[in-house]
Amino acid sequence: MVPLSQPEPVIGFRMVQSPSDPIAAAQRLIEQGQEASALDILRNLLGAAPALGGRWGLVLQLCEQLGDEDAAAEAARQLGALAPDDPQCALVYADKLARIGKAEQARSITQRLVANRPNDPAAAYFHGVQLARAGEFESAEEHLRRSLALKRDLADAWVQLSAFLNFTEHPGDVDALRRLSEHSAQAVQIPANFALGSAYHDLGDYAAAFAAWTRANKLLSPNRPFS
Repeated sequence: MVPLSQPEPVIGFRMVQSPSDPIAAAQRLIEQGQEASALDILRNLLGAAPALGGRWGLVLQLCEQLGDEDAAAEAARQLGALAPDDPQCALVYADKLARIGKAEQARSITQRLVANRPNDPAAAYFHGVQLARAGEFESAEEHLRRSLALKRDLADAWVQLSAFLNFTEHPGDVDALRRLSEHSAQAVQIPANFALGSAYHDLGDYAAAFAAWTRANKLLSPNRPFS
C-alpha cells in the first residue's frame, strides 16, 4: 500500500444536472466549443467523486485541457487513490502535484513508492526526477542510475541526468548513450540522442553534439511538428 498525502479539497463547484456519462458529455461540449459548460460537468463530477477507476485519468486530461489546475489536481488525487492496485496512478498524481507547486507532497509519494517497490524502475526514475527538481542532485543521480540498472533502455533517465551532470567527469557514460542512440525503438533513440548531444557538448565535440540533437529532432518531428 502506498499512503498518499491529501491536498486541499477543490471548492467552488457549481452543481449542474449530471448526464448518464458525464465524461463523454464534457468531451462533446468541448468539441462544440462550450468549454464553460464542460467544466461545470467535470466539477460536478469531482464534487460527487464516484468510483471511476482509471477513467479519472481522462478527467485529469480534460481539466488540464480546460485550464482548471485545481480541478485537475483533484482528479489526479482521485486517480492517486488507486495506488494500492496501480502504482502508476500514484506516479501520475505525484507528477501533477509537482507541476502545481506541491513538490514536497510529490516527493513524499515517490519516496514511499520507492520504499515499497525497490525493484520498480519507474518508481526509482520518478523519485529521481522529484529529487532533481528539488536540487538534491546527488540523491537524484543515485535513483536515476538505479532506474537504469533495473531497465537499461530507460533513456529518459539519461535526459534527466544530462540536465545536471557534467559528462567530462563521467566519460564512461558516453558509450552507454551511444549504444542506446542506435536502439531499435524510436522511443528510446529520441531521448538517448538528446542526452548524447549534451554529453558531446560537455566534452567539447560540438559537431557531434549538433549531429545527435539533429537526429533526435528528426525522429521527433513526425509526431511533434514544428509550429
